[in-house]
Amino acid sequence: MTAEQELLCAENMPLTTFFACKYRHCGIEFDDLCQIASLGLVKAATNYDPSKGSFGAFASSCIPKEILHEISRVHRQRRFAPLVVSLEEPTSLTSDQRLMDALEDNAEPLEKNIENSILADHAMSLLNKRHRYILSLYCSGETQVSIAKAMGCTNKNVSGIYNRACARLRKRLADAA
Repeated sequence: MTAEQELLCAENMPLTTFFACKYRHCGIEFDDLCQIASLGLVKAATNYDPSKGSFGAFASSCIPKEILHEISRVHRQRRFAPLVVSLEEPTSLTSDQRLMDALEDNAEPLEKNIENSILADHAMSLLNKRHRYILSLYCSGETQVSIAKAMGCTNKNVSGIYNRACARLRKRLADAA
């Protein structure tokens, strides 16, 4: 970097904090967002052409692009995480509660409707990726807070998705029986 580019970066460093704050609820740590924003600022200084306008305006478009690119990359990695769910394994809901227990209908336990694990696997395959992902995280012992952080959403959203996934799984298992 030239001395002029370093000066542009130093003078516009507050932009990095501004944009990092703007995206702080996306599921990436604030310090990491600041680093990503700084990288965007350096790229802006490197590619800046003074004849095309002010550096602040140019950097204000480059920094968010860099942050959004990283958010997209991180979420893409999370989306393709392996989805392994067992109805018999304990979940993090309580120390001894299984997913099967959470899915039980008050009128009749679902265990009576499941003849073998193929039926459960088939029902899980009918759920969308997001529902399978939430169920797999619950079954692997993750807390609702950590799931929300991993997905970049609120605890309430995770709870709603989990409840909808359980209801759909319950319905699919009941329909298949």
